[in-house]
Amino acid sequence: MDARELAGAAVLLLGTLFFGGCGDSGCSGSSGVPFENVRVMEGANLLETASSDENVTMDLLLVSSVRQVAPDDVLVFGVSDQLPHGLLRKAVTTNDNGNGTFTVSTVQAGLGDVFRELDLCREGRLDPAELKSSDGPLTAYAGEHTLFDFSYPIDERFGDDLLHLEGGTDFSVGYRIDIRTKTTCTLTDGCHIKIKDGTKFLLDAKADTSVTLWAGDAKSWKHSRVMYSKDFSPITIDVAGVPVVMVPELEIIGGVKGSVDAELSTGISASASGSVGIKYYDDEWHPYKSLNHDFDYTAPDLSASADIKAYAGPKVKLKIYDVTGPYADLYGFTKLEADIDADPWWVLYAGLESHGGFRVRVLHHTLVNVDKLIYYHQIDVADAGGGL
Repeated sequence: MDARELAGAAVLLLGTLFFGGCGDSGCSGSSGVPFENVRVMEGANLLETASSDENVTMDLLLVSSVRQVAPDDVLVFGVSDQLPHGLLRKAVTTNDNGNGTFTVSTVQAGLGDVFRELDLCREGRLDPAELKSSDGPLTAYAGEHTLFDFSYPIDERFGDDLLHLEGGTDFSVGYRIDIRTKTTCTLTDGCHIKIKDGTKFLLDAKADTSVTLWAGDAKSWKHSRVMYSKDFSPITIDVAGVPVVMVPELEIIGGVKGSVDAELSTGISASASGSVGIKYYDDEWHPYKSLNHDFDYTAPDLSASADIKAYAGPKVKLKIYDVTGPYADLYGFTKLEADIDADPWWVLYAGLESHGGFRVRVLHHTLVNVDKLIYYHQIDVADAGGGL
């Protein structure tokens, strides 16, 4: 393996799912109690929608053979050719057009508008066979007996092309989601969601990644970029007769921040496996992590001061009706601190960093919006005196 293959500015190891993993027992099914004003629009002919902005009014044009919708009804549309991710809206006004159609003016709704009580559980993996086309640089190994399900070559330039990340990551991803809520509504106080103990979003992870960082000149940078983004096929879970549509989304993100006083090249390679995520218990959100990792490095080639960090890795989101849901990521990074007046005059660090979040909505208001640092681990792998 040559220096470029060993070099790495980022690592992410997102892993093969072992069902019932993530330190929890397997899912035993989903249940819920819908509100009385929830209308499942089975077979509804949605002729037209206007405006795709989730925070503003959307007009839905339906045929009059559909039962007339009343204001304040919550409309749930399952997956169809027209609505590949389903649709969840709340009616504000309705109008009979007199020509066999009627228009419903709606605003965005959320799971808190649908279920008085909800216990939704799903576990799975990012199956290459469910990837919505594999165009672009991502390679998906559907049907093959390989250690990893996906391979992505990293070849990204930032700013004025004086900063370059190159390498690649091979990874597999499994997930476990539990959403347990109770919604209470009153005329005076409106609706309030109570997140119940046991709510969680966890990833099982395994991957190998190596990336090299080249900086071409003295400069400061702060860049972060989604290098790849793709949806998987929607997953429909029937909860008390209501279709809950979830869409897994994979992003691969890279970035760099810091400054250098001259040209440099450096990097690390890394392997990691385990679980990361967030859990809710004792009325608080808590990070969850159980990771094993290993690092290698390429000694930096530089002749001046520097303080720069580069990172990359996958991020997994579960979009529920395309507007809300949890996410977790796991980035590998390399950080170089160099000061020609210090002793040792440079130190190279390798590390892993993970974040997770959860968002639940009622109407167009975000009532639960948590973002947690799950894991941050950094070690110094080398300095000007050699490897550590």
